Amino acid sequence: MSSKIFPEGAPDIQRKGILPQLDWLRFLAAFMVVLKHSKDTSWVSYSMMDEASRANIITKIIFLLTRYGFEAVIVFFVLSGYLVGGATFKRLGTGKFDIGDYAADRVSRILLPLIPAILIAAGVEYTITHELSWWTVAGNLASLQGIAVPSMLYSPPLWTLSYEVWFYIVNGAIASIAMRSRNIVLPMCVLSGGLAIFSFLRVDYLCIWYIGAIFGWMNIGNKSTSNLVFSIAAFLAFVVITDIAIVKNDTSHFARMSIFSLSISSLLMVREMAKFEVVERSIWKIGTYLSSFSYSLYLIHYPVLFMIQAYFPKNNHMGYAEVSRFFISVAASLISGYLFYAAFEKHTPKLRKFLRKLSGRSVGEELVVTIARLPVLPLAAPVHNP
Repeated sequence: MSSKIFPEGAPDIQRKGILPQLDWLRFLAAFMVVLKHSKDTSWVSYSMMDEASRANIITKIIFLLTRYGFEAVIVFFVLSGYLVGGATFKRLGTGKFDIGDYAADRVSRILLPLIPAILIAAGVEYTITHELSWWTVAGNLASLQGIAVPSMLYSPPLWTLSYEVWFYIVNGAIASIAMRSRNIVLPMCVLSGGLAIFSFLRVDYLCIWYIGAIFGWMNIGNKSTSNLVFSIAAFLAFVVITDIAIVKNDTSHFARMSIFSLSISSLLMVREMAKFEVVERSIWKIGTYLSSFSYSLYLIHYPVLFMIQAYFPKNNHMGYAEVSRFFISVAASLISGYLFYAAFEKHTPKLRKFLRKLSGRSVGEELVVTIARLPVLPLAAPVHNP
């Protein structure tokens, strides 16, 4: 597969042969989250809709197709473990893992779009409420939402980013320890801190991430159409089961097992999809381009939707105007996501290259290089004591 089909700013693992069907899956997961939140900011809950609207088939279809945002987030976690964790295991197996490159890749990938997204969410919050907690902003910048601070008021989906960041931190610490580096004290401290953080978060999500990593590390085997069909059917079945548990607000073992089963079925589906090679056609190129800004879309869509809601409040009626408003919200999210990608995420490779170069030097070496690049200034001749 030619690398030219990958847009500038695409994740580095994409450029190393990840199949474009997974690109489509990543974009569709982000898009499902956008649909869910666009519906939530356009209408009140289904039970609060007026009687005529509840009987409307269009209402039933829209509310049915836009309710799977949480399940899409689980797919994000699964894909992250499969791609990032799997790649880490493979590099460890060949002795090619480098903690400096790993840190540069993860920092550039996550933080370059995340920092401006948090600041934009803060700006939207202050614009609408005329209030802002800088402590909450700082906590979100440090990926401590859900631990020490809540997520940004006008960007609730950021709760997932604290998980993602700490997935990467724990994974990097474990990989460093596995490499048996001379300085094992630092990664042990980082690992201890990361696991302590997960005592405040849901540790089962960390298990899901690492199961994804194991699936990504294992040989995928031979392709089988029947296995692919079965895995997709199992995934859809557990999507429905998990949604039932969410609707009932179930916090029992059944709910947790449904999420775990959904994760396993997602991994089986991803693994079966990865076995099939695809021909370079426009449909796959479109998926690759769409997935290139899926992270930006996920980060920026909620502040955009809240700004729209500030001028066009939620409605309890389903009509042509309300449906149009819903689709305008979706379109505004997609356009904003792409523009945000072009402004920030697209430049990830440049930041990654800089950070990798930086990680290859000691602080002293970097200081020497910086001083060497300074312009030479004329200096007075030194005065010698007799």
